[in-house]
Amino acid sequence: MGVVDNLDDVTIKHVTLMNSQREPLVHIVDSKCHWYTPYSPEECLDGVIAAGTKRVAVMVAGSYNRYFLKSSADHLIKPLTKQGYHVDYFLSLTTESALAYRAELGYTSFSTSDPVFGNGEREVAHYSNDISQIVKKLLGQVGANLREFRLQYQLSLNSDARLHDHRRMAKRENPTEDPDLRFPTRDLSASAAHAQNAVANRNLLRLHLAMERLWYALLRAEMEDGSMYDYVLFLRDDIKWLAHFDMDKLIAQGPADVYLLACDARKPPLHPDEINDYGLVVKRSAADVFGLYLSRLLKFDVDECRKQMTSPMGERGCNSEMLLKWVMDKESLDVRRVGQKLLPFQRSMHLNLNGRIVECFHKYCKSSKDNLEDFGVQRCKNIQLPSVSIYIQVCKLSRNLIDTALIVVVHLCDHNYSYGRIGGLRQVYTYIFLSIKFFRYRSLPDLSRLNTFTSNFSLVASLYIRNSCSLVKSTLHSLSIEFTSRVPPNFNTTK
Repeated sequence: MGVVDNLDDVTIKHVTLMNSQREPLVHIVDSKCHWYTPYSPEECLDGVIAAGTKRVAVMVAGSYNRYFLKSSADHLIKPLTKQGYHVDYFLSLTTESALAYRAELGYTSFSTSDPVFGNGEREVAHYSNDISQIVKKLLGQVGANLREFRLQYQLSLNSDARLHDHRRMAKRENPTEDPDLRFPTRDLSASAAHAQNAVANRNLLRLHLAMERLWYALLRAEMEDGSMYDYVLFLRDDIKWLAHFDMDKLIAQGPADVYLLACDARKPPLHPDEINDYGLVVKRSAADVFGLYLSRLLKFDVDECRKQMTSPMGERGCNSEMLLKWVMDKESLDVRRVGQKLLPFQRSMHLNLNGRIVECFHKYCKSSKDNLEDFGVQRCKNIQLPSVSIYIQVCKLSRNLIDTALIVVVHLCDHNYSYGRIGGLRQVYTYIFLSIKFFRYRSLPDLSRLNTFTSNFSLVASLYIRNSCSLVKSTLHSLSIEFTSRVPPNFNTTK
């Protein structure tokens, strides 16, 4: 045991050690709480949760560009703390401009970040510290603790050994297919958009991988605090809270393991085997089902979900909403569906329309009971977008893809990552391939330009094989300039 001369160098967290019945055995406090120190009771007890206080963990994972912070602080966190709940916030975001599942919808090209990060301009709060400080400050103002914050450019699926092995096996079994085509959702019908389905699966896997890593942070927090949370909220990144959330009123609806939106008046209606997956309020005793949701998907045979459908759809397997219902049924969870006044949110987007930031609903839920008004917010599909030809929109998206590829190459090459360079250049290959696919999907008439671009793509592919960083960078830079030249100078290109 060492001797410390300066007590200020010693920091002991507030920890309560409890037995299996959650009865307190020993409480360890910060060393500044000793009777002879000059700290006030408020400073001494900072971080100590009063006995009997209900603890709530809020977990959000997704994209920085889609994330709604301000409405969550005002209408979710603030009401919770006012009702006496202790709130810890766990957040994981990526800054990559990943291809959206419904990229063909025109308005997705105008998506931008929450103006709270800097007038909707994604470059304003570019660094981790900037974004972290904004989140921490805003949450602190409404009484919550930012307990875990993860911000990274991209969440690689292959960074998880289980997913890496699963994808490698999928490629071995179906060499000509995208390795993410069949898991966790599957649609092998003749009319299926296979490339789109693979994108959707990758987005789902990234979401659940990020959520699982947050879950382990939650478990560490419980160990440090010596007590478990009472409820855990699992939320999508694009949830816009429209009115104050009343936790006590929600719980008063009756006992349940999970509370979620009914969305039973939605058009088109939910399939009989679907259940809404936008946001879940979960008792802690059932929360590991969703904290370790990815582990369950990898463990279970998800094709069983398709076989057990009450209304089978042939070669179409279960979508994400069906999988959620199937997993909850498999775990025998008590689920209570409620109206929107009890969970007052809609999945939304921020659109940058030539410098004007507009919020809109991009996934719309409607309940037959306790329905919620729209508060003047429009559906994204009804927003009048700036007059931009499809050709320019395609050029803009493709330019963004190429720019993203260039960022990856510069980062990998300049830091001389040998193993990472190979994986990163494969990602470059993917971005360029996606841009070509998007050109073809739009059926552009200018085939000569497309052929030129395709030949340039072949050049980059060959350079990838030779692993020549400088040539790859210069070629991608030239392609970026080419796409930029096709977008009129008065067209707002903020992504």
